[in-house]
Amino acid sequence: MTTINQNVEMYSGDSKTLNVTVTLTGTLVGSTIKWSAGMDYVPAVTKTTTAGISITGATTFTVALLPEDTENLEGTYLHEAQVTDLSGNVSTVMTGKLKIIKDLIE
Repeated sequence: MTTINQNVEMYSGDSKTLNVTVTLTGTLVGSTIKWSAGMDYVPAVTKTTTAGISITGATTFTVALLPEDTENLEGTYLHEAQVTDLSGNVSTVMTGKLKIIKDLIE
């Protein structure tokens, strides 16, 4: 099941950890997770379980945004997470908006 309206706000160039809890049959353990944020269906930031996403439990994971991921971004982006389980089933588990506010300090 997709959890919608997972809206996040942050300042450009900041560190931010997104804590995500999903509803699914089975477990995230062993799954591949992709997360992207972008405008007009063009990703500006992408994270995966090999770079930036950590599975923290059977139904939880974190997405680690680093300062360099957002330092040149500003505006409201769509973001979503997609899980591919051990059987190859693909599910979009989370969607929302990521608002990045340009900060004063570079």
